[in-house]
Amino acid sequence: MRVDGVEIKLDIIRHERPRGGSQAFWCCPTCGREVWHLYIRTEGLMCRKCAGLTYWSRQTYRRGLHRVRNLRRKLGAPPGLLAKVPPRPPHWRRDYWARTVAKLAAAEAVIAVELRDMVPRVRRRLRT
Repeated sequence: MRVDGVEIKLDIIRHERPRGGSQAFWCCPTCGREVWHLYIRTEGLMCRKCAGLTYWSRQTYRRGLHRVRNLRRKLGAPPGLLAKVPPRPPHWRRDYWARTVAKLAAAEAVIAVELRDMVPRVRRRLRT
C-alpha cells in the first residue's frame, strides 16, 4: 500500500468462520493487534489505540446536559439553562406536561448542584 508516496507493507489476517466464509483483519504495524480500521497519522498507519483516538461519546462527561437539552426541545423551551418554559400547548395532556416539566426541573437541579460543586475546584486549580 502507498500512503503519501511511501510504500508500506501490511499484513492481512483471515479467520475462517464456522459456517463458511472468512473475516479479514489488518495487522497494526505499530503494535501487531488485529483491527478492522487503520488510521493515517503523521507517524504512519496505526490502530485507534496506538493513535490515541477515542470515541466522541466517551468525551461526554455531563450526560445531564444532554437530557436537559432534549427535554427543553421537547417542551419547545429556549435552549438556555434555567430559561423560562412556555405555556402548555393545547394538544398536550395536563399530566404529561406536568411530568415532563418536573423531569426538566429535576435534571436542571442536578446540573445546578454539579456547577456549584465545580466552582471551588476550578478556583483551586487556578490558584496553583
